[in-house]
Amino acid sequence: MNTARPPHTTPTPARSWFRQPAMALTLGLLAAAVSPAWAAGHSNFLKVDGRLIRNQNGTGDAVYLRGVNLGGWQVHEKWMSPLEGVSDDYNMRKTLSQRFGDSGRDALIAAYQDTYLQEKDFIRLSDLGMSAVRLPIYYLNHMNEDGSWRLDDKGKPDLRRIEWVVKMAKKYRLYVILDLHGAPGSQNGADHSGKIGGSGELWNNATYQSQTLNFWRTVAQRFKDESTVAGYDLLNEPSTNYPGAATREVLEMYDRIYDEIRTVDPNHIIFMEGIWDWNAITPPSEFGWKNVSYSFHYYNWGNDSNYESQKAFTDGKVADEQDHAWYNVPHHVGEFNLFSLQSSWEYALKRYNEAGWHWTSWTYKGTNIGNWALYNHTNASANTPNVATDSYATIESKWRNWDVELNMAPNTMLNTVFKNALTGSNSLIRNLPYEGTWAAKKKLQSQNFYTQQGVSYDSNGIGFFDGGDWIRYTSLDFGSKGLDRLRMRLAVDPAYAGQKIEVRLDSTSGPVVGTVTVPNTGGWTTYQAFTFPIQATTGVHDVFLVGKGGSGIANIDWLAFARATR
Repeated sequence: MNTARPPHTTPTPARSWFRQPAMALTLGLLAAAVSPAWAAGHSNFLKVDGRLIRNQNGTGDAVYLRGVNLGGWQVHEKWMSPLEGVSDDYNMRKTLSQRFGDSGRDALIAAYQDTYLQEKDFIRLSDLGMSAVRLPIYYLNHMNEDGSWRLDDKGKPDLRRIEWVVKMAKKYRLYVILDLHGAPGSQNGADHSGKIGGSGELWNNATYQSQTLNFWRTVAQRFKDESTVAGYDLLNEPSTNYPGAATREVLEMYDRIYDEIRTVDPNHIIFMEGIWDWNAITPPSEFGWKNVSYSFHYYNWGNDSNYESQKAFTDGKVADEQDHAWYNVPHHVGEFNLFSLQSSWEYALKRYNEAGWHWTSWTYKGTNIGNWALYNHTNASANTPNVATDSYATIESKWRNWDVELNMAPNTMLNTVFKNALTGSNSLIRNLPYEGTWAAKKKLQSQNFYTQQGVSYDSNGIGFFDGGDWIRYTSLDFGSKGLDRLRMRLAVDPAYAGQKIEVRLDSTSGPVVGTVTVPNTGGWTTYQAFTFPIQATTGVHDVFLVGKGGSGIANIDWLAFARATR
């Protein structure tokens, strides 16, 4: 809900605990200590349930994977990436090795990747309300061309770049779809596979096929227990006659990879691409596939500024999916673009959401590629190295200029459209940074809610918390001895102070264990920590903060529970 007050902003630097007397607290106490509602904890792990994807290992709430591709990070595409002097990523690596040795090549690529994607980028994506990112992977970041693994400092296959993305995604409440964008030998011969040429060498080369199976088996072994990984997208736009549709040969390769993954990971979702249309892929029952989602890429080329054409294209894809509802699998739009018109974007995302689809647009960053990217470089040509002729120092310097804060400008239209499609009534159940239960005594950042109604949020906390709004925190463990204090760090303008927050257990109409009357802190960005008594509570509960009053109840930084006597 909108109010006239400023939006939630970054809390003041001091974040340490400090106690003040409980202030203006109206208790809604029950006669006895509140006992646990259930003992089971939360699980972020996703599985397919018919046409839905659910958390709690497939038995919980429906989760919709919506966000963006992290394109251009692991594999360069010249039309959108800072690369000149060679045709593709494969030849970039060859050229850098010839000029500077393998160690020099690796150091330059690391300089680029360290800059291009940082923690601050995940904050931006999370703040838009996204629930997922799709990570395009080029195998040469992790394997050598002969199929041997590049090793980390412990002598294990080097998957540190992928592990770092998963770590950042978990921290900022995003799921990750791992996408093999460039397979050994190339699965389509296009620039985005890393190596241009024909329709790729994967299909006619048993060695490359074996390397691909090895890649996926090793990745699945590493991430089999990681719930932040939504699943594995086996091959990006695989085709024996690219850009022709997937054929039987492709489906049979899917089946081989599926079997390879299932030997080590029976649980993660496997994404299989029909590429452009449903008629290119058979129902999963034909191969006996379980826990799979089908993925498609939607581009209505040549009609960039034609709203009616884009609208008809989107409607056609919705109808196509409905015609194949009997496949009984979730629908993921792994890549898409609506090109020039804001109205085309708004219409498509509205239809995608109404249809219950999962979607990840192409792409997050680009050189200067307009509505292909959420962020574009402000001086791309001056910061695109020629890897065949520029000096080592020049290449490094230019690649270190792809920091989102220094040289990238947001695509205001796209960011607005995405924010609207991902927040408010379109808000999503997202990944949580914990599995099982959360110790209620431990400080919980307010933005790490499970679900909410009405509030605004970003990576700093909760704002625009008004009467009628609520925030749900799941699987908080109060222990067996009971906790009877609520600690909160919050801010409110003097004109809005004195409104109330009910603390309820297990539902918005559950028992009230306390009613906080919010004290004046001196302003919307002036945060103070307070301790309030609540009814002694034990066991595992969902906690609901329910706004009572008018607009502008409080901005909230964090909360935690404690026991008065120790």
